[in-house]
Amino acid sequence: MISAVVQMEDDQDFNAGTGSVMRVDGSIQMDAAVMIPGGRFGAVAAIERVKNLCLWPGMSWRGHRTSYSPVTGGP
Repeated sequence: MISAVVQMEDDQDFNAGTGSVMRVDGSIQMDAAVMIPGGRFGAVAAIERVKNLCLWPGMSWRGHRTSYSPVTGGP
């Protein structure tokens, strides 16, 4: 399912991943959440400058134990 969303985000014929609104200072912050069968759930909020945001919420259940900065969208 997540790979399908990545394909839509990368395809300009779809508007997936384009729902963000520019803030007063010109920046764009995004949120994403993913839930899959088996009860695994992940979410991220206030992330900037990230391609394929839908990949980020699942990092915790795939063994990534990094904290992410809400300002830069990265480690």
